[in-house]
Order: sequence, then C-alpha cells, then structure tokens
Amino acid sequence: GSVYAIDDPFWGSFYPPNGFNCRCTVMALGERDIKRKDLVVQSSGDKIEDVQLITNKQGKTVDSKAITLPSGQRFTADAGFAGNVGQQHLAKLGQLQLQRAVELPPRLASMAVGESLKNPQVLKAVTAQMTEFAEAVFSSKQARGKMMHVGALPLKVLDELAKRQVLPQSAVISITDDRLLHAIRDHKQMPLPQDFWGRLPEHLLQPDAVLLDRNKGNAAVIMVFKQAKSKNKLVLTVDYKIGTRDLRGKKTTVVSNVINTGVELTE
Repeated sequence: GSVYAIDDPFWGSFYPPNGFNCRCTVMALGERDIKRKDLVVQSSGDKIEDVQLITNKQGKTVDSKAITLPSGQRFTADAGFAGNVGQQHLAKLGQLQLQRAVELPPRLASMAVGESLKNPQVLKAVTAQMTEFAEAVFSSKQARGKMMHVGALPLKVLDELAKRQVLPQSAVISITDDRLLHAIRDHKQMPLPQDFWGRLPEHLLQPDAVLLDRNKGNAAVIMVFKQAKSKNKLVLTVDYKIGTRDLRGKKTTVVSNVINTGVELTE
C-alpha cells in the first residue's frame, strides 16, 4: 500500500519482487488518481540503509537494503533481491558495452560509448549504478578492488591530444574504488561532494573545459565542470593499467583513462 514518486530512491532498492514467492505488484498512478483515492505520496528520504543478511549457519553475510516504513515497521529485501531488475539489466548492458569498448581503437570507442550514453534509459541506469558505487565507498570508507567504466574521451578531445603527440591507447574513462577513496580522503584539497561522484557519467558528457598536464610521468587530462558556486575538477591519468577480471572471470590487465582524483575549486 505504499506510494512513492517514480523518481524516489525507493524504487531503486525495493522494486518487486523483493524475495522468493513475493506477491507485490506495482501500479502507475497519475495526479488525478492520487487525489481521487486520497493517497499520501511518501518519501524514502534517509530511511533506506545498507544491511547485512546472514545466509547460512556458518554466518556468511550478503549486502541488502532495509527501509523504515511510515508505520515504523522495518522492511528488508531478501538476499539477492535488493534492487531494480530493469535498471540493473540496463546498467549491466552499459557496463558490458563500455568494457568491450576498452579494446576498441580510441576513436571508434569514443563514438560507440557516446552513442550508447545518448540513450536516456542507459545513461540513467549507469548513473544509478555509479551512485550506488559511490555510496558504498562513502559509507564503508574501504576499497575492495572494484572498478566502473563511466564514459569516454570525446572525439574532439582525442583530436586535440593527437595534435600534442598524446595518443591514448583507450578512450574509455574508468574509476576504481581505491582512487575514489583517495579523493574523498584528500584533506589538502576540498573534496567533491558525494552527489557529484554519483552523477559522474552525466557530468563527463558535458565538461566546461578540458586541459592537458604533462608535468608528471603519464599525461593527465584535467576536466573542469562549472557548478552553481564553484568549479569541480577531475584529473584523469591517461593509459593507466588496472588489474581486474575479464568477462570469463580470469585475471587480466586493462588500460583505461582512470580518474585519479577530484577537487572543488571555489571562485
């Protein structure tokens, strides 16, 4: 009997089914339906939290989500059911395309990723995945060796780099949890807010300025994004080698342009 706005975070964690033999269903309602049925639209706000579920007698745990309902009751999705299947499927497709683009020639990869993220549903799903990725790092303050592909260097940037004799092996932009942890722990600078990191795939599509720094070892691409009261800066290490696993689960090394850090520049 709960009613939430379509863009409420509730649906990202509790869209049915929420467990085996779950009988919950979802019905779309318009404003007239809400008024006619005298329904109250709720907000999940800060009521959703990460929880650990014990799955066997040995005490093995898995991540899940819990929410405190208006009645005061605490509801938890069963192990493996905390999420939105539709969003997860699109996000996985987006990650699969980006992962495959790592092996493509840079210009082709740039075009492929750009076209993929032009699809509003794919962009929304990948952004939701990045939001979850950022939330996990911000809440646990731990790096577990995870990585996400979040975009690609635009064709115009690749062309300008080529003029300066910088030829990236890959066009894909990635981020690892250890680099994100480093960025939010950097007390020498003003760290970027969690919301900015969560919407990283969206921001990367529209940088306000792109600069090249060749002072240290690998070339670095600096992206600047204008915000309401500040400018946010991301530093990407070009052709950074990352230890990961391929689609078959085998250990491998990929070369990508990794976001090394990010800071806020006050005006």
